[in-house]
Parts: sequence; C-alpha cells; structure tokens
Amino acid sequence: MGVAIVVFTWMVVSGTPVNLNCEEPLVEATTGGNPRWKIHLDGTAEVDPGGEPLIVFDDLGAEPLSVSVEAAGGRQVLCGRPESGKPYGLNLKKDDHSPQTLLTVRFLGEARTSEEKDLLAMQATTLRLAHLPRTVLIEAYALDTKLGLSGLSKKVKEYKNNVQVSPPKDLVREVETALTDAKARESCGSSVQGSPTHAQCQRAQAVNGALSSLMQDLESTPRPTTRLDIERAESRIELALQKLETVLEFKPEEIQSYCEQVAPALLWFDNPAHAVLNVVQVPFGGLGTTVHRIGWGRGKHPIKNQTPGSAVSFIISNVPHGTDISVEARERTGQKKDVAELLSGFAAVVLRALPSATHLIVGHEGTKYLPPAIASTACPKVDPKPPPNFAPLEPRSSRAYVLAEMPEATVDILFCEGKTCPKDTSTVTRAEVKPTVSPSWTLLAEVGLNGAIPTADPGWAMGAPRFESTGGAAGPETLFELRYPLDVRRLVTASLLFGWRFHDDKCFLGFGPTLLVGSGGGALTQLNLRAGNRISKGLYFTYGVGVRFVPVATDFRPGDLLAVTGTGSTAKAPESFRTDHTGMLVVTGGLSFDLAVLGTAADSLVASMGTKN
Repeated sequence: MGVAIVVFTWMVVSGTPVNLNCEEPLVEATTGGNPRWKIHLDGTAEVDPGGEPLIVFDDLGAEPLSVSVEAAGGRQVLCGRPESGKPYGLNLKKDDHSPQTLLTVRFLGEARTSEEKDLLAMQATTLRLAHLPRTVLIEAYALDTKLGLSGLSKKVKEYKNNVQVSPPKDLVREVETALTDAKARESCGSSVQGSPTHAQCQRAQAVNGALSSLMQDLESTPRPTTRLDIERAESRIELALQKLETVLEFKPEEIQSYCEQVAPALLWFDNPAHAVLNVVQVPFGGLGTTVHRIGWGRGKHPIKNQTPGSAVSFIISNVPHGTDISVEARERTGQKKDVAELLSGFAAVVLRALPSATHLIVGHEGTKYLPPAIASTACPKVDPKPPPNFAPLEPRSSRAYVLAEMPEATVDILFCEGKTCPKDTSTVTRAEVKPTVSPSWTLLAEVGLNGAIPTADPGWAMGAPRFESTGGAAGPETLFELRYPLDVRRLVTASLLFGWRFHDDKCFLGFGPTLLVGSGGGALTQLNLRAGNRISKGLYFTYGVGVRFVPVATDFRPGDLLAVTGTGSTAKAPESFRTDHTGMLVVTGGLSFDLAVLGTAADSLVASMGTKN
C-alpha cells in the first residue's frame, strides 16, 4: 500500500501573468475572533487551523508595500496596501474552504536596503548580459522593419546615381516619415545597456542620424552641378545607406521566441523602483485539520496522533529562495516509491506552484499595473513580468504542503534539496507522520510486588497459619502458639493481564489472575485490576489493586496456645487443624511485558538466526 504524491513543479516566482488590478481590495475585518493566518514579511508564517478565516500581516517595516493573496488557480482574494497587525477578510468561494487549498501571499514594494538593491541590480545585469547580442540584433531588425528601411534604401540607391536632379516627392515623404518614427524612439530614458528599450533607442539614434543627413541632401538647393559637389553628395548618401543597412535578419519564429522568453523579463527590470519582496505559501487549515511548522534543514520532525482520513498540513519555514525541493514518501522498509506507483495509494501530498509576481506600484489610487515606459519594437504587445527564476529580495520564505488524507499507517515524508532524495536521510528535512493508534486488546505478563495494610484480620501477612514452639514447657508437654509468619517471597507474583491499550498505546487498563506466587504455586489465588503507563515499546509500569485469597485457621486465633505431649525434639507441632480462605485487599506495582511485542521480537530473532545459517 503506497502514499500517492502529486507534485507540481515548485517555482519561487513563475513568469505566468496574474491579474493584480485589485479586483478584491483590502477590507478590514469588523468582527472579532482569532485570525487563522499571520504572515510576516521575512517569510515566516503562523497558522491556527481553528481560527476565523482572517489574515494579519505583521512586521512590514516603515516603507509602504502592497500584498496580493491568491487562492487556487491564482484567483485573487485580497489585494492592496495593508497595515501591520490589522486583520483582513478574504473573498473566499465555497470551494476554497478545503484543507487542500493553498494560499499564496506576495509582498511587493521598493528595495529598502543596499543589500536588496544590489541583489536586484545583480539579477538584472546577469539576465541582460546573457541575452545582450540577441536583444540588440532583434530589436534593431524589428525597428528597421518597422521603419521600412529595406525598401527605402533601395529607392535611395537609385536616387544616388542622379543626385544633380531634384529627388522624387514620394522619396522625400518616405524619408520624412521614417525620420519622425525614429525620433519617437531615440529617447533611452532610464534604460540601461542590454534592455530592449536601450537596444531600440540606440538603433533609433543611429537611424535618426543617417536619415537626418539624408534629408539634408534631399532638401538641399541648388542641386550639385560640379563633379566635386556630386561626388561629395554621393559619398554622404552612401555613408547614410551603410548606417541604415540591417546587420542580421530573423525569422518570425525566432522573434516570437524572444518575445515570449526574454523580452518580458528584460522589460520588467527596466524600472526597478518596485520589486517582489517575498512570496509565502500557507495551507488553508480549518476545523479537523492540523498544521505543523517544520524548520528547513533541521532533520526529523516526529508528528503523532494524526486522525486517519483527515488532512495534515506542513509549513516548511526558513527555506532560502531558489532552493529546489523534491518531495518523496517512503515506507518504513526504506523502499522508495516512484510517483506512478504511489498514485495507486490512498493519500496525497499536494504541492501547488506559486503564481507569478507581477510588477506593482503603489499610488494614491491604490495598487495598479505599471506599464513599461517604452514598449519593445520587436514585441509591442508584451507585458513586463519577472523571469521564472527571479529570487525575491527577502532571503527566505515558507512553503506549504498538504497530506490530503492521513492513512492508517506511519508515513515518512522527505523534503530533499535537489531532484531526488539520497539513500541516507539522516540529514534530510523529513516528517515522520504517525496516525492515532486505535485502542486495542492485548495480553501483558506482569511481575509485581504486593503488599497489604496490616489489619486485625491475620491474613494480611499472606503467610499460611502454623503452630510454632514458644520455647516454653508445661511439665511433660511443649507449648505451641498459632502464628501467621510473613513470607517475603509471597509478596512477589507473576500474573497474566488481559486489557486495553489506548492513547497511542501509552496507557493500559486491564485485569487478570495471578499464575505464580512466591517461589511456586498459588495459581489463581489472586485476582488483579491494573492500570499502566508505557515505559518503552512493549514495556509498561503497571499498578493497581487485587484480592489475595489466603488461608486462615477457623478454630484458633493468632496467639492461641496448644500443649503437645513431649519435650524438645520429640514434640511435634500440630498440623491438622481446620482452615478456610479469606480475601485480602492488596496493592501492587510492577513491570509488565506486552506478549505481542515479545512474540514479534522472537520471530525476528529466529528469522535472523535462520538467515545466518
């Protein structure tokens, strides 16, 4: 029997656009109650499964920032600029009220420290350098195509052979139109080398210079007549044509690939005033569920008494952004189960990918899209968005996982760094999830120490009555006194207890007879009622009361004297006198061994011995 794992690829921030135009603005909660979620900017999260579906943002700092909360499918349930410590309600649908729902919380704002600014600049520079030649050439080709420089250059070349006459009016209009379009794109603004905007403006400036020179020649009067003036005009036009020449041409699919994979991220970095500060994921929780917080990189976390059939959620805290985590379930045999095999099981670990973090700005009107300053000529309809591997500026975050249905067996869930988990899991972050153990019947073998409170009833000593010599004599007779000597050995008993294990097998309650008293015999002479607490697996400390049936003389009382004919060794103590049994209340404490555990251990020992042989 396996554990089904459904794993969607984890990405700290993906490149899929998400609607962040605040369709669900912040609404401060007006009712009381304990909030279910408390989210911190540093990535830590606290979840009270039984709390009201309210969310609180804490430790946000002095600088304003925006948040967006999304449920399944990236549907926005809250958006805006929160205040620290205030509870807010979420616009939840009926389907959201499920233990398997994961909420994604994104913080967006300005880089606040020099470290954060340096991190943002470093990520931007790395991306720009990686795509610099491709960006420059594609944006230049796109601009040349947009301005129609290929056809224009052909007409200019034809005119170059006859510069002494006035140029055709349609040629002048085409050059003038291309020059106007080029001037509209020659401003680089705050863009830097490697961005689409910068590549576009650099090409536009070169084209603008060439077309301006060409326009002067076309509009110059009078037209050149001398050979020297004609050669000079031809040289200037040839130089302009060289500047207008397209360096490299691209196929439509190459431009499409650039627009889908490269340009959005490059444009996103063009205006770094606001950035993704952190992305945090939390489980929905709810009544009947449990949420456990596990520290990343801190080894094994035992989780006990989980109700079979209920959802168990995990928050993996203190995870560095960019960490690639794989999730696996292993049975106690240590055998690894692949996803295909585990899908046939009866539980599911659900890990949902984080939606993207789209670039936001915060103004007096609330939160809204920040459009790119100047669109890419190659990709005029592209929206800026962060790259798939963009790391938020906060170094660490929390990730959420859900065991959709707790099985009736122990599940080891491994959270490993990398694509697969190692064979040695001693240093792996893992959760050892144990179900609540159902109460069960069992047999215990007890070795106990008994005692009775001294009373007027002579049976408390638990020794058999007998006549013992007083050492005195009455003439030819010897006196014997009836006594109940204390036999310490009879304080020790071996009993069999039939009872009930409960509370994760930690407690025991049962009853049963004594099979052995002292050094031998005494079977069924004591009935016991016991409670117990587990010391270790299969071993309990048991305590309780019992009734010991002890013999008492019916015709004599303790201290009665009896004279027997004879002196010294010739006098024999009376042995034949009537006795009966009386019940004595005894108190017992001892150690009990679970016979089922002992049997399993014996089977294992025999099996191991057989293997060696």
